[in-house]
Amino acid sequence: MSATNTLEAQVLGALLGSTQVQFSTSGPFLGLITSPTEAGTNSECSAASYSRVEIGGTGQGTFDVTAGTAVSNGDLTFPQAQEAWGTFTHIGIFDASTGGDLLMYGALDSSVTIGSGDTFKVASGDFTITMD
Repeated sequence: MSATNTLEAQVLGALLGSTQVQFSTSGPFLGLITSPTEAGTNSECSAASYSRVEIGGTGQGTFDVTAGTAVSNGDLTFPQAQEAWGTFTHIGIFDASTGGDLLMYGALDSSVTIGSGDTFKVASGDFTITMD
């Protein structure tokens, strides 16, 4: 996954004691996106039945973290689509359930098209974040 400028500034600030990484009262949150940039711009799903998935902490799945790598140890499941959501090429980590900032993003193994009645799931062990 790639870090956005927002996350890079927060991490450096936290490291040097001037700021801390900010999340809402919960989170972080996983979202389905296309066209992400390091500046944090992206095109996220905007369908009525879509919502981001809270991960880690009190959210879905926890992560096994070792030496700069975090691997999900539970399924990360989005709500069932009640209408066509579209096609997505990336997954992103946000600091809020809606709005907020894109912090990290990574390409899916292949693009995914989500139609009405579909449920998108990232299986346990299939979501890895690496920082080096």
